Order: sequence, then structure tokens, then C-alpha cells
Amino acid sequence: MLALDRVTAVYTGRAVLHEVSLRVAPGEIVAMIGANGSGKSTTLKVITGGLRPVGGQVLLDGEPLEALAPEAVVGRGIALVPEGRRVFPRLTVVENLRIGAYSRADRNRYREDAARVFELFPVLAQRARQEAGTLSGGEQQMLAIGRALMARPRWLLLDEPSLGLAPKVIDVVWDAIQKINADGLAVLLVEQKAFAALQLAARAYVLENGRIVAEGPSATLAADPRVKQAYLSF
Repeated sequence: MLALDRVTAVYTGRAVLHEVSLRVAPGEIVAMIGANGSGKSTTLKVITGGLRPVGGQVLLDGEPLEALAPEAVVGRGIALVPEGRRVFPRLTVVENLRIGAYSRADRNRYREDAARVFELFPVLAQRARQEAGTLSGGEQQMLAIGRALMARPRWLLLDEPSLGLAPKVIDVVWDAIQKINADGLAVLLVEQKAFAALQLAARAYVLENGRIVAEGPSATLAADPRVKQAYLSF
């Protein structure tokens, strides 16, 4: 179980998370929705060690994570696909994937895992020797997800995976998320497209100004008049 227990975080001298509690069970897809600046990306930074909380705990299977460095968090089975892709533009697709496996002891299984990435995203197999900076935005997003999968995580954190993508590419990304979840990978999805996120996830949390203001099954939240008016009316 991945869990936040009453986490409070401060950034540039200002409290940005206020006693946030959430959980993601093994094999589950959970969404976080909310307006820009509500604290969604900050929550992911706290989980992955990019920002240390000033209160509360981040727990993985009951063990605290908040004192660990980001690379140690990856080693515990948590991988992040950051907003904006952030691929290594001068490295090839294959080289980017190899970097994703850097923390693993069994790097000899690289080919097996790369084959799974290419199965999820066939266009990357066609671009295997191409520099990542020459890929389209959608292809870079696929590569960013594939690179994270190379760490063989148990929990995958996705920060705005549909941002700036064409509808057809978004469909490919959603399909890939469903497939990797069917393989047993838990997913914590931060997404501006709230309606799509609620369709994809079993449960969801709504953040406003660094606080969780609603949580529950996605179908329940999608039917909530307050959630519909604030996040599903566009």
C-alpha cells in the first residue's frame, strides 16, 4: 500500500499541502483531479522525494519514505512520469530506455522489458535509434512512460500525461495505462482532463488549495453536483 498520512508541505515559504491523506492499493488506478495550483504535482513530488514534508508521513507497505532520496524511492518500486515529458533529447529512444533501468540489479533483463515497451508503443520500435528530441510530443510522452516502466515499478505516478497531446495520441496513452494496470501495476494519475481520469480510475481524490475536499469511487464523484460543476462542465 502506498499512502500519505496527513502530509503537510511547504514550498518557497508557503504551505502548499495541508494534511493530505490518500492511499493507492496494489493493482489500483487512483486519480487526483483539481485546478492548476491545487497541489496535485506537489503531492507527487513529496511521494518521490523531490520535496520533503514538514508534517505527516509517506508510507510504502507501512515503511516511511519521506527521508529517502529520489533514487532510493525508485529502488523501492515507485516511478514518476513528470509533467512535460523531460526525455533526454540528445539520446536515442533505446538509450533513454536504458537510463530508466539504471537502478535495477537485474539489468540483463533489459531486452525483455524494452520489448514490452515496444509492444505498448509500436511507434517507438520504429524510432529506436532516433534521438528523443526529434520525436513528436506524443512520441516523447510514450517514451517517458516507457522509460519509467523500465524500472519495473510497482506504483507508477503520472503527472498530466495527456497535456498537449492530440486526441488520437491520448487514446493510445489511456490504452497503455489500462494494459499496464492489467499486468498488476498500480497507477496514481494526476490529470487535468477530469472526466477522462474518472473514467479510467476506480477511485479519485479532489484537491483544492492543497487540501483534499472530496474522495471516493470515481462514479460517485462524477455524479456529485459540486464536482461536475467545478471540473466536469467543460
